[in-house]
Amino acid sequence: MAEVIQGYEVIDRKQVGSREFVLAHNPNAPEPYVTWKCKAGTNDMYWGHYFTDKSRAEHDLNKRVREEKQYER
Repeated sequence: MAEVIQGYEVIDRKQVGSREFVLAHNPNAPEPYVTWKCKAGTNDMYWGHYFTDKSRAEHDLNKRVREEKQYER
């Protein structure tokens, strides 16, 4: 069963330490792709970045993960 958060279906999750970054999609939203940050293992999403195309959202997800890894050091 698909995981749905705030009307968006989760496509990918990446964990860095105690944080997790999520990529999700809602085809009916004006900006159908979003990346969120959350505490690992929860669905308490915050700090959403919204996009109209998937490739920009995927790029943002990877960028956020890289930045968090640098912060964790």
